[in-house]
Amino acid sequence: MKNLLVVLLLVLGVCADFDISAYRKHIESTTFKPLVLTELPQLPMDQLPQNYWWGNVNGTNYLTLQRNQHIPIYCGSCWAHAVTSALSDRIKILRKAQWPDVNLAPQILISCDELDNGCDGGDPKNAY
Repeated sequence: MKNLLVVLLLVLGVCADFDISAYRKHIESTTFKPLVLTELPQLPMDQLPQNYWWGNVNGTNYLTLQRNQHIPIYCGSCWAHAVTSALSDRIKILRKAQWPDVNLAPQILISCDELDNGCDGGDPKNAY
């Protein structure tokens, strides 16, 4: 029930009527300075792995389902599919691959995002 409530809040939050100009002003502000509590360790290039796949990290799959935007008909909503897939994967990583997966719905962005054109294209940055 708790997971259902979280998904409902995410859906309502996307379609809610809020002042987008205030948000854009905040993220585009030149005075915004991120707070860094600890620096991430830096590794030399020769110590990095040749490849890395979130689908198999020590036998654990941190990726959510794959979707096809063209079934049953063509839809130019790759921007919405990419954003919801990336966020769903980040949530799964944060939850350490705990079941059930949280799969955000691209249809919410396709139908409710007023800055883009749904199946006729859009900008992923607007979805964030």
